[in-house]
Amino acid sequence: MGKGRQKSKQTSGQKRDAFWESLMTEKQKLVRDGLTNTGIEAQTRNEQGLTSIMVAAANGKAKSLETLLDWYKRRRLLRQRGWINLTDDEGHTALHLAAARGHLGCIETLIDFEAKTEWKDMNGKTPRDLAVQNKKTEAVKLIDEMLREPSDDDIDEATGEAYNDGLTSTQRNRLKKKQMQALERRGMKDDDDDGEKEDEEDEDDGEPGPKPIWPEVEKVVESIQNLRELKEISIVREEVDDSVADSNGVDPALWYLRGINRLEMRLAPDVLTSINGPDLKRLRNLSTLILNHNSLSSLPGEIGLLNELRFLELSHNKLSSLPESMSNLSKLELLNLDNNMFEHLGTLEGMTSLSTLRAANNEIVEIELAFEGLVRLATLSISHNKIAEIPSGVGVLQNLLEFEAESNLIEEIPYEFCSLKRVKVFKLADNPIKDPKLVKLLKKNGALKDIWKYIEKAQSKKSDKQKDNSPSKKEPETASENVTPTHEYDSDDSFDITMEEL
Repeated sequence: MGKGRQKSKQTSGQKRDAFWESLMTEKQKLVRDGLTNTGIEAQTRNEQGLTSIMVAAANGKAKSLETLLDWYKRRRLLRQRGWINLTDDEGHTALHLAAARGHLGCIETLIDFEAKTEWKDMNGKTPRDLAVQNKKTEAVKLIDEMLREPSDDDIDEATGEAYNDGLTSTQRNRLKKKQMQALERRGMKDDDDDGEKEDEEDEDDGEPGPKPIWPEVEKVVESIQNLRELKEISIVREEVDDSVADSNGVDPALWYLRGINRLEMRLAPDVLTSINGPDLKRLRNLSTLILNHNSLSSLPGEIGLLNELRFLELSHNKLSSLPESMSNLSKLELLNLDNNMFEHLGTLEGMTSLSTLRAANNEIVEIELAFEGLVRLATLSISHNKIAEIPSGVGVLQNLLEFEAESNLIEEIPYEFCSLKRVKVFKLADNPIKDPKLVKLLKKNGALKDIWKYIEKAQSKKSDKQKDNSPSKKEPETASENVTPTHEYDSDDSFDITMEEL
């Protein structure tokens, strides 16, 4: 067998180095690959403290610059963060760097993408000032040309078309924006925008937020402005805050912190009773959302748009149902619903990554979970409910480590539990278990393997009894017929459970 060529696997550091190099070589496939696979973002800086946009602009790499800006624009990051206007240690934006060196293609691209031409560096100079200082005459002309706004007289209000086309390409780009505004005034849509349409659900993305009221929110906003963006925010209010009484008890600016990935909020009783869906959907980078100890009675359907959400904690609220849209949360790993008002949880179908489900201290009467879709579930806590039966489908949870179901109405332990060899915690105290021997075994602190073996034996006897009571009383042809196969167990006595712990 011939040896195939083996492609060496790059380290993360090598991938990043390759990305920075691709900006200079302008190999656009490598640039796009780097954006996709390295985790480099618009605000990521190299060893010289420059972002990728700055590097491309400073070196006149117009193709790379356009690829970068288009990438970030499609993800609505430029407007949201102002990353196109980030500065270096001297206060220079990418446009400053391009103008100072006279890179016309980069200047045109940056202004087309709405880079701020009036931004001043630490010496009080605008990009145009630097072009003048460095005698970049063509750059000065280009900036002046692009800053000249076409007048409304150049636009036919009835058709939205230009009266004449004696314009430069840059002026034509500016004029096109005027044309689009004219079309909008007529209630028309311009579908000729690279064949793309904005989704209705995203139409407000990028809107600047109001002035912060809470100091925690203001701190995050300031971190963005200082190029050291904070990704987490925690808010605790023990008393009603009159300063936000007109906005459902929450600082409106909070919902515009689009870059945060962790939000924890606990407000005074009866303050946070609901969340506005359009507000919540702006926080699509959230991976952790903790809203324990509030007064939520419902969740908006837009929560299903938080595709990066991995940890959702909602304990001690007043929830009685979950939106169907939560089935879209395929990355969700932890769902905490303890101490709410649920009678039914639903199937939780679609939450294929769920490993921890907590729903203790509710009013749940029946487990309706789609176990076949929850094969990663490791912890299931349903104590202090009104559950009378554990469904037989629990046997598919081969990764289950902890099962807590104290203080319910459970009378029997399903035989299927015998196949769950990895279970280490098994809590069933304060349930009306029918089998007195099983109750006794539990109270004796027996190892789980002994409990499973007893359940197996009881199941086998039950099968034999049913066979003996059958009308035909036909003997099985083999010893294996009508006999439930036994399972092997590890001899690890760490499976001990104590009723005191339960």
